[in-house]
Amino acid sequence: MTSDTRVFRRSDPDFPITSAVQNRLVASGRVEGEETPRRPCAVVVPRPTPVAVKPSLHVPDGPAIVLGETERGTLHLDLNQLMAGR
Repeated sequence: MTSDTRVFRRSDPDFPITSAVQNRLVASGRVEGEETPRRPCAVVVPRPTPVAVKPSLHVPDGPAIVLGETERGTLHLDLNQLMAGR
């Protein structure tokens, strides 16, 4: 098994056209006159975005049925609103 260790120049007529192949050649140090790119030694971690405060749920004034709990509070079924829609 032989490995291709040829070193290229950008002025060579058979220098690859596609940028993906060119980038791999530069990264492997096989393009003359171009330094192998260095890998970053630190990683930038984005700060978490602040969570917006969610408004609380409407608490009915009149008769209501509790449907359950959510992260914003207790969920009620307003019976006055239900009857007004009929």
